[in-house]
Amino acid sequence: MSRAASPSPENYTILKGELFFRPKNTSGWQPLGNAPAFTYTPTVEKLQHFSSLSGVKTQDDEVTTQVGADIAITLDEITAGNLRLALLGSVAAYTQAALTDAEFPITGVEAGKSYDLGKVNLTSVAIDDGATTPVAYVLDTHYQVDLVAGIVRILALPEGAGADCVVTMNAAAITESAGQKVVAMLQDLDMEGGFMCVGKNSKGSRLKVTVGRVSLQPSGAIPFISDEYAQVELSGKAMADTSDSAYPFGRVLELVGGE
Repeated sequence: MSRAASPSPENYTILKGELFFRPKNTSGWQPLGNAPAFTYTPTVEKLQHFSSLSGVKTQDDEVTTQVGADIAITLDEITAGNLRLALLGSVAAYTQAALTDAEFPITGVEAGKSYDLGKVNLTSVAIDDGATTPVAYVLDTHYQVDLVAGIVRILALPEGAGADCVVTMNAAAITESAGQKVVAMLQDLDMEGGFMCVGKNSKGSRLKVTVGRVSLQPSGAIPFISDEYAQVELSGKAMADTSDSAYPFGRVLELVGGE
């Protein structure tokens, strides 16, 4: 449908939309999930000239010396892809070989400490002191275990146990098809890509906003512990996209068909 001519309350708009990201030198846009904020702030710097032909200087010229835009985004969905953007990282499939009675020795084991076994998604764990006649640790008496995270916490040493212990663990294989991801932080410090926001609002004009080239940069802390719903904050600089001479700093397209 066509837009109402101004002035008209029909042009009052509450903007909502679905946000996508396309990494540099790739095709296809990946959805970023629920995004409560996406802003584009033009940044224009001008050099001013003032006449000195009178007692009070008056501005008589002005020239633009710099143009760009600041991008700010808030994402609600904590996914490997979104964390990759916030942490300027790389994301890859996490794989792990199957474990059958694999041993993890701990030298100088101490009560009250936790130990990372270096593997995740374990199916079973047993602990003893590794002696010729081993002294076994009892679950929930001498240790606790988080099988998914692969962490044991030593509660107490059994009576008669030696100073060391051995953790014996089992786990099924984790293959790429499982879809488990790992993010390597700060591995893509020059991360670039494009953002596209497709308007989904029911009040006012629907807009399709495309910014073809954005250089991402750190934007605040990542709240890995919080009392609130976690969010990911992104910021970036819109730079001239030389592959799109008509819209080098992006475009806003009114969507007037269909709904």
